[in-house]
Amino acid sequence: MSKVRDVIMIGAGPSALAAAIYTTREDIDTVLYEKGVIGGLAAITDKVDNYPGFPDGIEGLTLVGLLEKLADRFGAEFG
Repeated sequence: MSKVRDVIMIGAGPSALAAAIYTTREDIDTVLYEKGVIGGLAAITDKVDNYPGFPDGIEGLTLVGLLEKLADRFGAEFG
């Protein structure tokens, strides 16, 4: 039998990871499905210059790693 989820996100780019952080912090059962790499195109971008909180920019892989770690810490699951 399949598990019923509160939120299912298709894709796991930076926006979905950020949304998952907020939903899981509120104890909303969340799963993200990504057909490629977690982080989407940001994961293969050398430098992201327009993400809030990083005025000097940040390497895409570093940004994605931080977002994934935080989403995982609050209980997001990846399918």
